[in-house]
Amino acid sequence: MEKNIKSEPKMIVVIGGKAIGKTHETLKFISQYISPFGKENKVLIFDVNEEFSNERLESMGVSFKTNLLDVKDIETYSNQNRVEVRRVMARDENGNRLSFEGKIELLNKILYDFKDGLLILEDYSSYVFGASRTGIINQIFTNRHRNLDVIIHLQSYSNLTPRMIQNCDIMRLHRCVDMVKRVEARLPNPEIHLISESLINFKYRESKRFMTYIDMGNSKISGDFTKEEYTTACSTYMEENKHKMRNRGIENLMDYYGNN
Repeated sequence: MEKNIKSEPKMIVVIGGKAIGKTHETLKFISQYISPFGKENKVLIFDVNEEFSNERLESMGVSFKTNLLDVKDIETYSNQNRVEVRRVMARDENGNRLSFEGKIELLNKILYDFKDGLLILEDYSSYVFGASRTGIINQIFTNRHRNLDVIIHLQSYSNLTPRMIQNCDIMRLHRCVDMVKRVEARLPNPEIHLISESLINFKYRESKRFMTYIDMGNSKISGDFTKEEYTTACSTYMEENKHKMRNRGIENLMDYYGNN
């Protein structure tokens, strides 16, 4: 989250469907990250879907460039002090798209060579799945000790793994095609995610790009919403989950309200 941008390295997981504003909001985060008001540090994007080209970003009104970085130059880029944003495409030296195995191999190299900055892993679950998940996630967590912030983009809650949930600092949630209930058993505090989902569904009527932030460590929901809108979302959650509430009222759910 913006107010914590200068803090210790963070792992931020972004969940949302297509054309819902994930990329747009991450670009805003990058702009702040590289500024004197942020960490003022370098950024590397693993652009597997090639959505971060200079041409596309210019059309979106983004001021910074995302020039391509050759795989062999990642370590050199990591060791420099100049603040800039670069991207690596999932293609081989002949310009051919990499296979799933090739993408995993390239990601492993990125995680080995890149440090002291922000790493964006776009559409992560489209190529990291099955047995490859454990090794990649372990390497990401190890790299956090190398002063590396990480943003992971997922398209649905079902892509969350238990280890990812345990080590996530912030979740940025957009509208999803699946429901929180599908992964409720994996979440340490599913209630806060269900309330967030209720809030997103309520606000989605007026803004398709609406999102919430969940501070996983402090169990707080924040975002561009009022206390009255939060209360409405809580009421909806309570109505849909009467069996869970019993002797608890809306005042108990206000503990999650993070817009203070």
